[in-house]
Amino acid sequence: MALDMVPTEVLQGIRERLHPDTVKLLGETSRTMRGRLSLPVTLTQSVRNLRFLSSDERASIDYARVSSWFAVALFVVDGFNLASLAVLVSNECKLIGNDDVINEAGALPFPTSNVPLVREAMLALFAARPLRVDWARTDFALAVRIASVSGWDNVLVAMASAAPHLLPLHASAALDYAASQGHASIVQLLLNLHPPHNHSVSLAFEDASPFRHACANGHADVAAALLDARSSYSFNVAARDNFALIRASANGFGPVVSILLKRCANELDPAAFGSLALQLAVDGGHSTVVQLLLEDGRADWSILGQEYQEVLLPFIEYLKARDLAAASSVSNVVIMDSDAISISV
Repeated sequence: MALDMVPTEVLQGIRERLHPDTVKLLGETSRTMRGRLSLPVTLTQSVRNLRFLSSDERASIDYARVSSWFAVALFVVDGFNLASLAVLVSNECKLIGNDDVINEAGALPFPTSNVPLVREAMLALFAARPLRVDWARTDFALAVRIASVSGWDNVLVAMASAAPHLLPLHASAALDYAASQGHASIVQLLLNLHPPHNHSVSLAFEDASPFRHACANGHADVAAALLDARSSYSFNVAARDNFALIRASANGFGPVVSILLKRCANELDPAAFGSLALQLAVDGGHSTVVQLLLEDGRADWSILGQEYQEVLLPFIEYLKARDLAAASSVSNVVIMDSDAISISV
């Protein structure tokens, strides 16, 4: 389908969202390639379309003139049909990644149904030879974000090969995206691609954002991997007022809280802000986290309100009975299972 066949309302949306040069180039491409592309488009045919336009001299496209390679890729692989146009004019193109909405940091700028297609398109685009692309003039940062959020190791490897001078510029942000989504393999890949002496990856990025977001979203394996890397990459585990511990406690991520209390005991303070981590764990009904914080012993439960103390008292009695049994080695002492303690404030 050529641009001149697109419904007026859709075309208007395209013109509002894309640079005029992009619209012109897409129109020229659609007219030139109308007889060369496979239509209607399947996933296999879509990838073949992109590879054809990337490698065939007769279908040469000056990608450097395009303000967004992503727009071109969608048009090409999706056969210039209305589905690809709808993506470009949708309101889903939001780059979310702040602390208030960290659980939405993985929002992708295209419908979920297009994920396999976009992955294959990106892989084909970056791996294509020959391909004359000035990557510095493209939406490379968006490509990095999509690959990192999605956990696409092979796409990032292809990007590193296609633009070895550009990926390091976005490596820290990519690490943050991957860590927030729990993609341990991507985190390790980025650390391997960018060793400490290159200074292209910083775990201190945005106040230790990769570590903070991994902990807040419950990715214990990623948090542990980042702590393992501290011998080479330094960062503050208590950045932004104990954010990692407080958010992990509030969200009930016991494995993460356990790692933080054991491995960062000298840097994190569970008693900070009036034992806020413990208070939020009680508010959320997270008994495992409550027990971990009480076992640690530094959170002062006695300063919390009466309603909290009433909830915590069974935990305190349980821990005292357990410690007494361990100290006296009395085998017939019956100890209440802490998992059976209900929390309600």
